[in-house]
Amino acid sequence: MRNHQKPKAGRDKWRSRHNTAYEEPLELGKSVGDLGIMVYRSIGKQSLDGVLECFSRLTSDIVALPRGLGEQRPPAVNLLQRVEVNHERERLGRIATSDALDSIYRLVPTLRRELIVKPKRVELFGHPRTTLRPVGISFDDESAQMLSDERGRIRATLEDLSEHDHEEFEWIENSQPHVSLGKIDTSQGFEVIRGLIDGIREVCPDSITLLRATLYNPDR
Repeated sequence: MRNHQKPKAGRDKWRSRHNTAYEEPLELGKSVGDLGIMVYRSIGKQSLDGVLECFSRLTSDIVALPRGLGEQRPPAVNLLQRVEVNHERERLGRIATSDALDSIYRLVPTLRRELIVKPKRVELFGHPRTTLRPVGISFDDESAQMLSDERGRIRATLEDLSEHDHEEFEWIENSQPHVSLGKIDTSQGFEVIRGLIDGIREVCPDSITLLRATLYNPDR
């Protein structure tokens, strides 16, 4: 059924390698099914610096994986993840990666503009039975709807490029749009988790700038 739906230096280094919004011609001959693609909006500079510092400070004594440390991507809002594309590999396999990214860039024009979104709450994401779960910031209804619309249009564009009917697609159900700050070990107990969430909420800004989307080709 179709469903529309480290420190600062480390974050800057990752952005310099990956967060180059789609501008250059892409190599031909590689399929979406072979490589997978990603679309995401990175967070505007300094929008969440205080939040990330708070997360790192409050998780210094527990098992946690903060975004932006080591190989962890800096915080971003995912619009299309590689796992989603891999799940639909059979139906997307014959689409050239360059065609997919060109079409998404052309047919979803809102991706080429920054967005200002408003936080709604700080909460845990992921499956309740998973020990290591993301802590993230969800958005108010208007902001979440804008991002969900972009997700839906990206998926619809890929469906249109395929040789299959829309009804044949069984996209993975996405969690609500959010930005993950990192993962924590939830076995630490309710009080620790509540203290972390309350601490982050206190420093959470009234609005967050999402940069124009990055269309990531893993073959580049």
